[in-house]
Amino acid sequence: MSGREFSPRDWDGPPVYRVHVLEALAATDPNEEHGSRTTYIRFGEYEYPLKHIVREATERAGKRVEGPNTGEMERLVEDLDFEIIKK
Repeated sequence: MSGREFSPRDWDGPPVYRVHVLEALAATDPNEEHGSRTTYIRFGEYEYPLKHIVREATERAGKRVEGPNTGEMERLVEDLDFEIIKK
């Protein structure tokens, strides 16, 4: 596991590190879906809505990002060694 930065050519958001995602997970109730229907991050025994977590993580990184598509969000968290699940 690493804290390396995610910076693909198509990512316009701020550099996001693993710690930002971990902070977003810690601040999120895994029982709330936050409007998500299909894509989640599995962490431990819990599943968290992908879009909500990435938005919260980018805010912690310095700028709340609303625009990235799901594929970009998936690549972001997978690069930071988180597991993505589809329902």
